[in-house]
Amino acid sequence: MTISDRLKTFTASSHQKLEKSVLGLIHTLQTSADYSYLLGLFYSYFDGLERLIEAQGVEKYLPDYDERRNAKRILEDLLALHSSNPEICQKHQLPVIDGPFRALGALYVMEGSTLGGVYIVKMIQKKLSVKENIFHFFSGYGDRNPLMWNRFKNAMDHSTADEEEMALILSGAEETFHSFYEWINVNQNANC
Repeated sequence: MTISDRLKTFTASSHQKLEKSVLGLIHTLQTSADYSYLLGLFYSYFDGLERLIEAQGVEKYLPDYDERRNAKRILEDLLALHSSNPEICQKHQLPVIDGPFRALGALYVMEGSTLGGVYIVKMIQKKLSVKENIFHFFSGYGDRNPLMWNRFKNAMDHSTADEEEMALILSGAEETFHSFYEWINVNQNANC
């Protein structure tokens, strides 16, 4: 069984819990301000998480890391909506990312979100009268989403054969799903 297959099974419950929470927020969107708030939640979390990941040397395992989607795309959307930059999550609100394997686990969550982003864009477009240019983040890589996802999975699947390192990848992904769920739910009714 590949690492990505193990991750899918190991994190299924946490993934579904987070997905349900995010979809709940999307269903309540009524205005562009609501969408800005949702983007702010994502930016706060993703930017903080990216800062932890960047310090771990994942380029060794994921050579195209610099091409990967990042929180700056959320800022493009926020600027288009005339919103201010939200504060980033503090380290204690994020998962422990203390090495490249936990970082790969966190990236599994972040990269996997590009696959669902296509559906999120369609849902938001149905709910709000919004311009096309405010979906830089949720559009991910556009038509390249499947390609980039497969490249990521392939790199991760070949990153290690060591059980302890695989366990770190699994825990990095699980903790990322869990802490993002907590971040969304704690901040659902408060300003970022």
